[in-house]
Amino acid sequence: MYANRHAQADCTTWHPHHCGVNDIRREIDNCINGGGCSLPADEAWGEAGRIAYRAAQEAIAANNFRLPAESLDSFQKRRLRPHYGDLVDRVRVKYGATTLDNWRAGVYRISTPSDGQTFCNDIYITRRYRPNDFDLLELIAHEMMHSLQCQRFGGASNFGYHYFKEYKRANQNYRNNKLEREAYDFVASIDLRTEPAAGRNVDWTQNFGDRIGSHREMPEGSFLQSGDGRSKMVIQGDGNLVIYGPGNRPIWASNTALMEEGYLHLDLLCSQTGI
Repeated sequence: MYANRHAQADCTTWHPHHCGVNDIRREIDNCINGGGCSLPADEAWGEAGRIAYRAAQEAIAANNFRLPAESLDSFQKRRLRPHYGDLVDRVRVKYGATTLDNWRAGVYRISTPSDGQTFCNDIYITRRYRPNDFDLLELIAHEMMHSLQCQRFGGASNFGYHYFKEYKRANQNYRNNKLEREAYDFVASIDLRTEPAAGRNVDWTQNFGDRIGSHREMPEGSFLQSGDGRSKMVIQGDGNLVIYGPGNRPIWASNTALMEEGYLHLDLLCSQTGI
């Protein structure tokens, strides 16, 4: 392994491009175990979060292993699908769960009792299941935003890193954590108590993500969805191309009908500001 005094000195003042893998691991261990830390504070919290989140994932699964992991019911899917697409088919919920009051790695700890905790597609809710319960629905909607964030960051370890890092940046305040604010703000921006409008002929089963390549075809019922889940561009069964904003509110439509049986051809000109 290549090492010299200069490189080691630079590494201890946190210049990662001068650090070897073992140097970085040793630095993280020092931070977590209280042995002296030269990482920036939020980076140290982030790296601790990788460990704490995975440990918490294992602990909460063990604490609740007897509870069934349930799919969302038809009421929940119908209300949430316009906002979360096919994520409603992937998440699993354990109701009446015991959540964790403390997430910890060494000296880094988040102590926040909560009604729900999410580990990517696995959601743990302290409340008992009740059908057609809007308060429960809003709690699940909040937790599903964390599922989206986990997907966005590329998995559990990276989510833990960003969650702990943003917690430190928020002066260790739960509600000011950027990832929590996103979840609270999103749920506040949508209307879950109004039945989704009928007659749109959209089954929301084919999510193309947040972009599509040129010369690609999208069948009816398919859609593009922004990374935060707030906006969608939908190819509807009635021949319309519609953009829905927060709360599943239509904000733009092509006002087209099928020109050929089962086929609609549109040329879209895209710029940096949109369509």
